[in-house]
Amino acid sequence: STCGAKVELVPPYNHRALLAERVIQTLKDHLISIWATADSSFPMELALDHMTQALDTLNMMRGSNISPHMSAYQALHGTYDMEKHPLRPFGIRVCALEPPQTRQAFQQRCAKGWLLGCSTHHHRSYEVYTEHTRGIRTTD
Repeated sequence: STCGAKVELVPPYNHRALLAERVIQTLKDHLISIWATADSSFPMELALDHMTQALDTLNMMRGSNISPHMSAYQALHGTYDMEKHPLRPFGIRVCALEPPQTRQAFQQRCAKGWLLGCSTHHHRSYEVYTEHTRGIRTTD
């Protein structure tokens, strides 16, 4: 190789030995386990569009290739702050509070929906897909 990259050959049809194949399989296993814990009524067509938390948690568990004493997440983004962005299970049923400023006097006080993950742009807030509006809102 002219660029100095190391080439490793594996036996034919033995893709398990390739590092990229192992990473792909780990990601697939992680996603399957996350989706298995989602509520049975969760609209799964939303799952692939909201994988930020899944990728972050996977990188928190994986060691960094650059610096083995830290996680891959820490090597990429720094230390994760659980106080600012607490993690909750993906796809669980939730009731998002309807603030008094936006609801009528005898209207429901919560909007039923499913948790998509924490909102990284807001402090201690979550992204929720609401059943009634079929939209995503940020709520605490």
